[in-house]
Amino acid sequence: MLPIHLISVLFLGMMYFFIYQMDKKPSYDPRIVFLVLLAGAFLLRCIFAGSSRGFASDTACFASWANLAYEGGIRNFYASGVFADYPPGFVYVLYVIGAIFSVFKVPYLSAPCLLLLKLPAIFCDMATALFFYKVASKKLPSQQVVMLAGLYLLNPAILLNSSIWGQVDSVFTLAVLLMCWFLTENRMTAAYIVFGVGVLLKPQTLVFAPVLLYGIVDRVILYDFSWRNFFHNLFSGLAVICFMVLACMPFGLDLVFMQYTATLGSYPYIAVNAFNLWGFFGLNWVSQDTRLLFFSYQTWGVIIIILIVLLSALLFFRAQNKESRYFTTAGFLIVSMFLFSIRMHERYLYPALALLLFAYALRPLKEFLEVYFGFTVIHLYNTAYILYFYDPANYDGKAPLILTVSACMVICGLSFYYMLLRYDIRQVSDQESSFTFLLPFRLKWRRKKSAPAHFTYDPAPSQEKMPFLVQDAILLFTVMAVYSLVAFWDLGSLKAPQSDAMLRQGDTVELYTGGEQAASYLYWYLGNYENRNFSLEYKTVPEDAWQPAGGGGQLTMTSVFAWGRMELPENCHYLRLTCNSDKASVMELALADAAGNSFMPVNAPDYQKLFDENDTFPADGISFRNSTYFDEIYHARTAYEFLHGLPTYETTHPPLGKVILSLGIVFFGMNPFGWRFMGTLLGILMLPVIYLLARNISRDRLAAGFACVLFAFDFMHFAQTRLATIDVFVTFFILLMYYFMYRYSRMSFYDTPLWKTFLPLGACGISMGLGIACKWTGMYAGAGLAVIFFLTLYRRYREYRLALKKPSGGPNGLLYSRIIATFRGNALKTIVFCMLFFVLIPGLIYLLSYIPFVGWETGLWEKMLANQKYMFSYHANLQDTHYYSSHWYEWPTMIRPIFYYSGIIGDTAREGISAFGNPLVWWVGIPAFAYMLYLVFRKKDRIALFLCIAYLAQYLPWMFVDRCTFIYHYFPSVPFVVLMILYAALTVKDLLPEKRFYLALGLYAAAAIALFALFYPVLSGHTVSIKYVDTFLRWMKSWVLIYG
Repeated sequence: MLPIHLISVLFLGMMYFFIYQMDKKPSYDPRIVFLVLLAGAFLLRCIFAGSSRGFASDTACFASWANLAYEGGIRNFYASGVFADYPPGFVYVLYVIGAIFSVFKVPYLSAPCLLLLKLPAIFCDMATALFFYKVASKKLPSQQVVMLAGLYLLNPAILLNSSIWGQVDSVFTLAVLLMCWFLTENRMTAAYIVFGVGVLLKPQTLVFAPVLLYGIVDRVILYDFSWRNFFHNLFSGLAVICFMVLACMPFGLDLVFMQYTATLGSYPYIAVNAFNLWGFFGLNWVSQDTRLLFFSYQTWGVIIIILIVLLSALLFFRAQNKESRYFTTAGFLIVSMFLFSIRMHERYLYPALALLLFAYALRPLKEFLEVYFGFTVIHLYNTAYILYFYDPANYDGKAPLILTVSACMVICGLSFYYMLLRYDIRQVSDQESSFTFLLPFRLKWRRKKSAPAHFTYDPAPSQEKMPFLVQDAILLFTVMAVYSLVAFWDLGSLKAPQSDAMLRQGDTVELYTGGEQAASYLYWYLGNYENRNFSLEYKTVPEDAWQPAGGGGQLTMTSVFAWGRMELPENCHYLRLTCNSDKASVMELALADAAGNSFMPVNAPDYQKLFDENDTFPADGISFRNSTYFDEIYHARTAYEFLHGLPTYETTHPPLGKVILSLGIVFFGMNPFGWRFMGTLLGILMLPVIYLLARNISRDRLAAGFACVLFAFDFMHFAQTRLATIDVFVTFFILLMYYFMYRYSRMSFYDTPLWKTFLPLGACGISMGLGIACKWTGMYAGAGLAVIFFLTLYRRYREYRLALKKPSGGPNGLLYSRIIATFRGNALKTIVFCMLFFVLIPGLIYLLSYIPFVGWETGLWEKMLANQKYMFSYHANLQDTHYYSSHWYEWPTMIRPIFYYSGIIGDTAREGISAFGNPLVWWVGIPAFAYMLYLVFRKKDRIALFLCIAYLAQYLPWMFVDRCTFIYHYFPSVPFVVLMILYAALTVKDLLPEKRFYLALGLYAAAAIALFALFYPVLSGHTVSIKYVDTFLRWMKSWVLIYG
């Protein structure tokens, strides 16, 4: 892809150069320059056309169709049975080409053959440039017209389509451009003609039928209506339809009709190599019959098309006095269809490029050029990737390039919509064109705008602390109470076997059922040693010889602190287990009849520790409620080992997370509720932290409540905190450390006693130490804290430098003289304090976390160092794969949720626990992050910068990790996704009445809660029907959610 990268950069440079030339007074005749550009562009296209076969299958089809049309005759073209998905209009063009082939004996797929096949598209490229020159010359200075025409003629995406690929999108695009211009000029008959010709050339022209319809309504009915004009247009339209019918008659009308319907119904997929919204979700080449919520994607496609047409009508009639409205409406239609409709191909965005350039000619808004450049580069990546790198046999719809380009496509589309909303819907004056990313220059024919805002370094006072009032307590308590009920409900059983029998290799356990009752199932509950192997034998009567039971007489007890079950042979009255492992901690055994009812063997008193807790038998079945699942087999086990002074099994992460987890076991016992309690509790305690952080950022209690609710009912926050793993603990401390760092960053040691600034700073360092002692990913967060801290200190330094220039006076109640006197001492003391609280104390916390750790070394320092070496080696050399692993770029889109637990309840019911995000948090977080970047780079917004650093500190490092990763690694970033959504919402607060703004926040939060309720069964393990999951929850094919 390197050539595509270079071409994109080159095009950007060319765009800057051309627009720079627009401001200069020409020293040459622009018409001569245009002709030279035209001739050069034509020659360049001819060279590319003759030297490239383009897309092999397309080129071969065009060549064979040309020969078929001429040699077999027009009448037999569709009747021949050959695959041909192009309509009659273009077949006539191919007929002429076929005649040239025949007369001049042009070799098949030779350079002349390739050039002839591509000439129609090349001629239309030239015609489009000439047409643009004519239209733009009426509106813009000739110098600017020439440069803009050059931006079209030398556009790499245009060149690729017509001259290299060999496609003919420029042919029907020219018809669409002519139609829009004739409608603008009120030349209705001409508009009907070119539209009809366009439909004959390519059926995609029908996408622009609404524009023609709006033109008829506007020009014929609404504007100066007269019956004479009405009938004139009616008969003109009918005449064009008759012309179209006559043009189709030589082919056979029935065959032409079948050809159109077959073409429109072809490629029944959600996306066909289009890097759009669906490509972003990895849905290229996925059947349109796949269901999303209540309907199939095919039905959603129809709904989306209807909505797009309705919105285009609103856009058109709202922009009634804008001369460019036909072009902008047509651009809106094709951009929206490409982004959101289904069955889109990679090339379908092509007409938007020319439409945007013509719109600019009629209405010179700089944003048109920016979007033109954006769509050019993204469309180039899309088409070039398919042309040069597409491999159907090894296609990966989730490749980073596809997801990145698809995301950029959606962002560019949103920028286009914002422009239309601003200028056509809200009717902002064209003179108020906003300063945006791509073109930070001023064109002379536009009014000069004020310079963009920059960071200011005038001494700022410390942010006033908001008092925590009764309203805060009520709001926060309500959210926490509701969430606590939901989180603790059905968390796990409070009962589990506690005593164990330690069996050694060769130890046997012989059981006798007694009487006529036979054992059909053997149940066991394994202690803290996994994968214990036993020999299993049975007999019916004492005189029989022992026979191997099911599974070849071998039984492996796999998962620790979990029930297992094995079906026994018929008439099993005697059962013998022989331990083959060096040792096995078995905490309970149970026998059950065919109906699943447990009973005690007659000789149970001989094995008291194996049959002393029969009330813990899983009568309702083995599930997450009574057993460990996923990584609980490591972390819950290690917590148990810490409490009992046993050798530590899970040594791939620091100990503190398991130490915290063990506190729940101390309070509630070694049972599912006990080992999950602390994670769930800290999931609840995250809510006041994010509330306080959101309140400090927004200075608005209701807005903070909105963020708190959004985070509380995020799917991953719920599912991950109910799982006894360490990720919840490191996420809690990350959130806590950034809360304290934000508090510190809003304080100034110029107007606040230095010791008071040390309070949040010290708490931040302690939180960082606790986080790192839970999981090394806390160090990622620490890097972000360092960036924020030094940016804050740099700001104090800039204030100091400003004070040196003005030693007297001072703004905001701060005296410059005090700043000069205190900076050096305060800065030095702060750095020394940070050395203590961000280096020494975290190091001490980390070391002390190894007190319960039983490793290879005896000394605290030695076993800590030994474990660091092991952890580093383990993570550096980890090569394992996992069916539910996912790459970092897939996490925000939730393409691959992680499937933690599955239970089969019956033929139609299942249980499942998956971890992924609430779509109203994670998906909306993507544009929210893009908007934060905009605020940082264009508005110099410090809060947006803080949120971006906090978010990227957790997320960015994973981009460089090539080991097996999972979506739950994104969990520490989720709180900052919520805060970015909140801050993005706050930027529009002044645009709405206060009540309407809070109503919008409330409705959004309610929608997030509704989604949580919808997905609750597959987040909690609640029993759910297969049909419900398939109908409402499986939005993507890659969302497993349940088995079956």
